[in-house]
Amino acid sequence: MTTDERTVRAEPRTRRSRGVKRRQELLEATLRLLAREGSAAVTMRAVASEAGVPSTAPTYYFASKQELLLEAWRLHAEREAARVSRATTAVGSAKSSSAVANQLACFVHDSLGPARESLLAEVELLLETARQPDLEELTRVWHQTLRERVRGSLAAAGSPHPDLDARLVLAVMAGLELDNVGA
Repeated sequence: MTTDERTVRAEPRTRRSRGVKRRQELLEATLRLLAREGSAAVTMRAVASEAGVPSTAPTYYFASKQELLLEAWRLHAEREAARVSRATTAVGSAKSSSAVANQLACFVHDSLGPARESLLAEVELLLETARQPDLEELTRVWHQTLRERVRGSLAAAGSPHPDLDARLVLAVMAGLELDNVGA
């Protein structure tokens, strides 16, 4: 294979990886805008400005604001599911109910501190879900995934009613997060 052939073969891969990177930057910018200014501030132009890319870039990767929000929601859901998985692993290995409570308190504390921007974006996305039916299915799957992970950890910790307890724990944690997000 000649040098020219290798260059030609490598070029699409490089373009693709730049495209993936650019798309990711746009999604990250969308989540930052959601957290900082709310969903009304999310326009293709605002996302481009936040990402530091040409104003036409978002429309190259996303057909509409709706698609951009859906993909941003997917990215957030993946990250939050991973964060919940880490927390539920700790809950599942807890040896007492006070240790479980401590792990859950640490999770909420993290949501209000280091993960606050993510929580604000999540609240905006949940509000947007109430307004846009296209986002409902993803939200439903995300909630089910969280419930299953918490349920498994509570079962491992010895809960006699892990399904009910998982719903209760998630509701209490969400309430604590919402009550304190502005504090």
